Amino acid sequence: MFKQLPAEKLRADRLVMGLRFDLLSLFTTLALLSTTTTVLSDVILSRVDRRIDLTSQIARVTSTLKVENAGPGPVSEILITFPEVQANDLAYLMAALNEGKGKYHYLRLWAKGIV
Repeated sequence: MFKQLPAEKLRADRLVMGLRFDLLSLFTTLALLSTTTTVLSDVILSRVDRRIDLTSQIARVTSTLKVENAGPGPVSEILITFPEVQANDLAYLMAALNEGKGKYHYLRLWAKGIV
């Protein structure tokens, strides 16, 4: 009823399938690595403050991060992540660059979805 394949043919087929899977895994890993940016360890959070205002029906949480670049070169972007529970209820997000003497330069933000 069924035609049996020789054991050598089965081994060869498994080897080819395994090689295809290994190559696919390698290309997928390389593609993911090439799309990620390098992480700079010279960027540090020197101060983190969180204030929670419960004086009204709406709870307002304000987090202030002081980010410093201890490295020699400029920083083009900073990625801040939020847990999904917080990200779903996030109403307002703002970033500002402190230029000293109470002057702030407000920055444009880009929100990315869950990856």
